[in-house]
Amino acid sequence: MHTNTLILIGFKNVGKSSIGLELARQIQGSFIDLDEAIETAYAAAQTKKLSCREIAQTHGEDYFRTLEKSVFAETIQKKPAVLSLGGGTVMDGDNQALLKGHVVIHITAPYDLVFERIMSNGLPSFFPVDESPHTSFYLLWEERDAVYRQLATFRINNNGTIAAAVEKILNHNYFREMS
Repeated sequence: MHTNTLILIGFKNVGKSSIGLELARQIQGSFIDLDEAIETAYAAAQTKKLSCREIAQTHGEDYFRTLEKSVFAETIQKKPAVLSLGGGTVMDGDNQALLKGHVVIHITAPYDLVFERIMSNGLPSFFPVDESPHTSFYLLWEERDAVYRQLATFRINNNGTIAAAVEKILNHNYFREMS
């Protein structure tokens, strides 16, 4: 169908990983979740397993973003069929440059639902502690959404099931034009 990696971008908890896994299964291709790749790289280097959230909380956001940038550059070289990125990955200019030549699919979901999902795990490490969570979320959503829209080849609203979102992707005009 295509030779470029399908790169899923979007805010945290919109379903990128679940959609990516199912999309890769349906197109019979490989799938990499960048967050999992970061956690694996961290564990290999530090001989200690931490989640992305714990890495950012332990070492700070700058450390996490540097690690993320390095792992993304290495991962894209593997040419997976589908690659799911973390919500903030594409905010870096070098990371944006790595998207060129690939199909970038912006996954979004209803704003209130995403906020609820994020807060169900407690205050995220990337929210300022001196600001209300809702204000932090709104400001970050607005900032990132503008970048996602600019970078996306097309956009899919994950407002139903994972299967429905994958079907929207596979039925998008982009893929019909490639056939």
